[in-house]
Amino acid sequence: MVVVWSDIAASLRLAVAAIVLSSSTAVAQSVLDYSECDALLSSPPFDDLLTDDGGGSGELNSDRLGAAFLGVACSRDQFVRYFADAGWEFLGESFNQGESGPPSARFMTDYSIAFCKPRSRPWRWIFYRCREMAGVAFYEGRVTHVNAGLNL
Repeated sequence: MVVVWSDIAASLRLAVAAIVLSSSTAVAQSVLDYSECDALLSSPPFDDLLTDDGGGSGELNSDRLGAAFLGVACSRDQFVRYFADAGWEFLGESFNQGESGPPSARFMTDYSIAFCKPRSRPWRWIFYRCREMAGVAFYEGRVTHVNAGLNL
């Protein structure tokens, strides 16, 4: 009988610990302010950068105009809406955590999303489906890297 009570006590301690940890994570995520991200995405040059007249997705890279997003709290839905409005498709997401990037520009990531600007119909059957591709990496809800460009 003693073993059963100790098992129950251990289970209760684990449950309480899980609740405390999950609630602290939810509180930490809820304090992120996404308004700066909305302001960036809806203002020049980002407002029409990804359209055909906009100047090209390559300018969205972290070492170019995309540097404005580094450290900014953004949500997945904000970027999905931004790319979809410019005719891009959402490709998927990844939850890999760790350090990434070339040795000269390492960044932390725990979540990333990818997008595709599809080629016109006849060309997508001959070549790779996406004319351009883009990816956004996040760490703890903030953008850590943006990469975009032509897909030959």
